[in-house]
Amino acid sequence: MAYEKARELLDLALALAGSHYGLSASEIEARLTENGSSKQSETALERQRQRMLAQLGVLFGAGLEVSTDEENHRRWTLRTKDLANMPLVDPADLAALDRATDVLAKRNDRDGAVRLERMKNALQMALDTRRRARFEVDFEALRDAQAIVAQPGPQIGIDEAIERIVSEAILKGRCLSFGYKGSDGSLTPRSVEPVGVLLGPRKYLVARVATAPSGGEPGHWRMDRIVDPVIADKPARAMPDGFTLAEHARRCFGVFWNANEYEDVEWRFAPRAAASAANWRFHPDQTLEHHADGSITVRFRASGHYEMAWHLYQWGDTVEVIAPKAVADLVKGHRRKDFTVLP
Repeated sequence: MAYEKARELLDLALALAGSHYGLSASEIEARLTENGSSKQSETALERQRQRMLAQLGVLFGAGLEVSTDEENHRRWTLRTKDLANMPLVDPADLAALDRATDVLAKRNDRDGAVRLERMKNALQMALDTRRRARFEVDFEALRDAQAIVAQPGPQIGIDEAIERIVSEAILKGRCLSFGYKGSDGSLTPRSVEPVGVLLGPRKYLVARVATAPSGGEPGHWRMDRIVDPVIADKPARAMPDGFTLAEHARRCFGVFWNANEYEDVEWRFAPRAAASAANWRFHPDQTLEHHADGSITVRFRASGHYEMAWHLYQWGDTVEVIAPKAVADLVKGHRRKDFTVLP
């Protein structure tokens, strides 16, 4: 078996072993697509999935289990101890963890950085003595050959105790009370139902006001402005069915959220900026339209007028805001002509 095919099979085995409920046929095929099989037809992808599951059945026998979920979909899981003694970690994996730790630290997520560092150390400790020395040499070489580019922006410190309390409230599903500091220094008492945390230039708690209707939208609270948080005995209500933090984040251009600003966005980039703009991912759901004159139009739907305006300033007079009108008004008169370098 070719190395890449063996690696794909091992990755699938790990995914099945690490999944509590198992993976469905569509989920397995989605993984194969992400790993480079996207050019295959649906039929070819289905056959590849069947071949790989059959091979795992030969290798692990009864360890490969098949069940049927509530929606009558078949799900595969792998229950075996055979994977425990395999060399599943290589130096590149440790280097990737090290880079991720550095990214989280620079993103002001110290708690996440500490946890990843602990995970990396645990993986290194799990290596047998014979392999550890070689791993350390290769890992250091990879680590030294890559670096995270420092980017300008606020690096606002957040008390570690506040981070821990917020995380605990989220995990326990409890309401959270705190004082919220306004831009004028005033302190307003708040009681919220935490949903999660958004990472960006600043760290935001996503939470719904405890007195809001059960179907209400969550708000964003800057964590550097949270004072004396206390976990309440009151359980937080569940968010509406279908709500996910990931989907909520996709509705924001940056990290600011205002339901009234959630609308269609349309920007047209001049021909001289088209190549640069085409390489940008302004939003996960964006579409691009190429025009005969060489210009391109980017369309998506999001909230965050000020964050859009701040970003558009970098493009000078090479971008025209067609929608929203509020953003067009914000950038009007600030489209410079003397920017010789584009983002």
